[in-house]
Amino acid sequence: RERASGIAKYIMDNYSSLIDCFAIGNEPNMFAAEYDIYKTEWQKYTDIIISKSPEAKFCGPSTTPGKTEWCEKFANDFAGSGLIEFISQHSYPGGNGAKVENSTAARANMLSTGWITSYENFYNSFVPAVERNGLSYRIEEVNSFYNGGAPNVSNTFASALWGLDYMYWWAQHNMMGINFHTGDSVAAGDGTNPCMYASFVTSGNGYFIRPLGYAIKAFDITSKGKFVPLQFINNNDSLNITAYAVLSQNKNLFITIINKEIGAEAREANIVLKADKKFTKSEVMYLNSPDGDAAIAGIKLGDSEISDNAEWNGTWALIPQNSKSNKFSVDVPAASAALIKLSFE
Repeated sequence: RERASGIAKYIMDNYSSLIDCFAIGNEPNMFAAEYDIYKTEWQKYTDIIISKSPEAKFCGPSTTPGKTEWCEKFANDFAGSGLIEFISQHSYPGGNGAKVENSTAARANMLSTGWITSYENFYNSFVPAVERNGLSYRIEEVNSFYNGGAPNVSNTFASALWGLDYMYWWAQHNMMGINFHTGDSVAAGDGTNPCMYASFVTSGNGYFIRPLGYAIKAFDITSKGKFVPLQFINNNDSLNITAYAVLSQNKNLFITIINKEIGAEAREANIVLKADKKFTKSEVMYLNSPDGDAAIAGIKLGDSEISDNAEWNGTWALIPQNSKSNKFSVDVPAASAALIKLSFE
C-alpha cells in the first residue's frame, strides 16, 4: 500500500490533468472471496493514497461479469464519500471463448436478439442502483467472449456489426464510455492466448485493423451529438435490424442502420426514411465485407480500408431524395451497416 500511494502521488504531482481516477485492483473478486474483504482492503488503500494526494478520485469495483452485485454494494457504501468518479464494470456477453465449438452458430448468437436481452438483464442488475446513488458508470473492460475471444467469431466481420450495435445500445442507456479489451495477446487464466477479439494487432507497417476497429471508426463518425427519436413504422418481415439517430452540434442528422441478417436465408433491408425536418442533402456510406459475417479481412467503410498506418479515405455517396415528400430510400444488404448523413448544403 505504501508503494501504491507513492506511485499515485507521483502521478498526481506530475500528470493530474490526465487522470480521471485510480482503480484499486482489477477484477478483485478473483482474489477476495467476499465483497466485505475487498471493501476493507479498498479503504486501506484509498486512506493512504488520500493522505498523500487529497485530490485523488477513484473508480471501481471492476469485477468480472458475474459479480455485478458488487457494483451496487460499492455504490451504496461509497457514493457519499466524494471519492468516486464513476462505477466501473466488466462485460463479456458471450462468455468463455474457449468453450465455443461451432463458430457459425456463435456468430449467429452474437447478432441475435438474445444478446440484446442479455444487455437488458445485465443493465438491470446494477445500473439502477448506481444511478440511485447519483453516480455514472462505465464498462471499462469489454469484448465479445473472454479469454481472448473465439476464433472465427471474435475476429470476423460479425464482431464489427456486434460492436457497433453494442456501443449504440449502451450509449442510449447513459453509459459514459466503453473500453474494448485488445492487444496482440491476452492473459487467460494461468496462460496467454492469441487475442482474437483485438480491434487492432501489430503489423510490419504499424497496426492491422481488425473488424471491430471498423465498428469503432463508424461509431466515431456518427455518434457525436444527442440521440433523437427514431421509429420503425413497420417491419412486417421481422428483419433482424437495429437503427439509431444522432443530431450533431452542427445540425447534421446521422442515422445508423445495422442489418444483422446472416446465413443462407439472410435478407436485404429496403428502408424508406422520412425526416420530420427538411434536409437538403442526404448521403450514405456502408460498413461491409467481401464475405459476409465470416470475413476476417477486406473490411471496408465508405469503400475504403483503414491502412496499417491509420490512413482512411472513406467517402459518402449521394442518396436520391424526393423533394416533395422528403422521403428517400436506402438498401442495406444482409450483414452490413449503413451510415446515413442528412444535412443542409
